[in-house]
Amino acid sequence: MYFAYGDWETPVNYPVTNSSLVSAFSYLSDVQTMIILSKVLNNETNVAKYSKLYDQLATEFHATFYNPLVNGYAAGYQTANALALKLPDVVPSNLRTSVIKALTDNIVANDNHLTTGSVGTAALFPVLSDAGYHDLAMTVATQTTYPSFGFMFNNGVQNATTNWETFHALLKGVGGTDSLNRHMFDSIGAWFYRYLAGVQLNGFAEDIAVRPRLTVLLRNMEAEVHTINGPILVAWQRHTDDKAVTYDVTIPNSLHSIITFEPVQPTARCMSIVESGVLIWY
Repeated sequence: MYFAYGDWETPVNYPVTNSSLVSAFSYLSDVQTMIILSKVLNNETNVAKYSKLYDQLATEFHATFYNPLVNGYAAGYQTANALALKLPDVVPSNLRTSVIKALTDNIVANDNHLTTGSVGTAALFPVLSDAGYHDLAMTVATQTTYPSFGFMFNNGVQNATTNWETFHALLKGVGGTDSLNRHMFDSIGAWFYRYLAGVQLNGFAEDIAVRPRLTVLLRNMEAEVHTINGPILVAWQRHTDDKAVTYDVTIPNSLHSIITFEPVQPTARCMSIVESGVLIWY
């Protein structure tokens, strides 16, 4: 299976991931969406049908694209491994650690820069955060040299006011024909809300999961997510001694939320919980 565009707009001067792998990823993602929708609709027949199809495709994906020579998928580029890791039950559990290592090693080898196009970029940051490499994801996200989001806003030609169509839109000697106002790489915005702020909205569950991911690269963070029930507000602040963090979370009255507090240190513990100005736990 192959669609011509693949990991569209991979940064110039970096290798392009196998486009058949990218197409297969999209197919599996669509089938996974059909499983979720069928569950919401209580259509057990479709749940069984699409689950069987997904399991078959997941097995075929791994069998076709896994490459033991690189401990990863296809040629071992960032997009290939990120997409494989993003898909549920594609990477066997006994290989998952080595594939994650291959991905992070590739990032480090590229001086902590991404080398992904529009498809791979959307998967890269969530995969890193979920795998326990949230600080590395932040390091990649805050780079200011090519290729990076920061390069769009810190370059010698014209600093951006919004995201470009490509990372190389104004790269000297290369760019000049791409849009300087395009939403293609805006997927990082979802990562800001879902991981830095920790607001996990899937549109179907009655409970809202809030789990802000702390990072040594940020002292504080504030975010607001608008829903039909009202705004969700999340803020956290790491104190200067790095021994405490304060969370401030506001949930609409009509919603129920499961909030996970991530410790600033492995041995840290929650000191107190205040709700509407009232101390409810200490």
